[in-house]
Amino acid sequence: MFRWARQESILKTNPFDTLNERIRLPKRLPRAIDSLDALKLRKTATELSDRSGFDAHCKKTAVSLLLETGIRVGELSGIQIEDVSLADRCIKIHGKGNRQRFVYLLSTATFETVSSFLAKRKHVASQSSKLFVNEEGKQLTPPLVRRALSELRKSAGIGRHITPHMLRHTCASQWLESGLDIRYVQKLLGHHSISTTEIYTHVSDQSLREALLRANGLRKR
Repeated sequence: MFRWARQESILKTNPFDTLNERIRLPKRLPRAIDSLDALKLRKTATELSDRSGFDAHCKKTAVSLLLETGIRVGELSGIQIEDVSLADRCIKIHGKGNRQRFVYLLSTATFETVSSFLAKRKHVASQSSKLFVNEEGKQLTPPLVRRALSELRKSAGIGRHITPHMLRHTCASQWLESGLDIRYVQKLLGHHSISTTEIYTHVSDQSLREALLRANGLRKR
């Protein structure tokens, strides 16, 4: 407010210019969706992608990859056709800081969805070499992916708002809860520092605590 007042010449000086104070905001734990909602999204994406037109298939394939790999929505939009290796069941991801890594299509449903879409994509005339384009050859941008996820959420009958980053958090939490080494999770997510990945251990601990409380409640009965 004071910066704006100074810019508008309402004030001659900004009293906060010389302030030497660091405000520490509390850390927010990443939000994830539960396993039931994740299952609903996967099922709906698989069912709709095969019986819809190319644009719908493109969006559903994109959401399936977010659910399976935990990649960032910007990384998803940046995937090139040549980055996909069906033979190795993996995709090269161009992450932050120009760091590259691989994610894997281990789910049969996701692999088949990507394979089917890739076959159709090669017949779309486009000046772009990006994997995800619409029928007119224009790139599927992050805002369009978010909109596609919102549509898929509604089709799956999920009431809560879901973002692509929540799917990333969901993947990380599920991997850790399944016993995957945190160093592997760090590599799959493309984190530069292990401390960034460690925040997901708090999510896992919270899930463990809730499971124990439920178990103790049942035991008391």
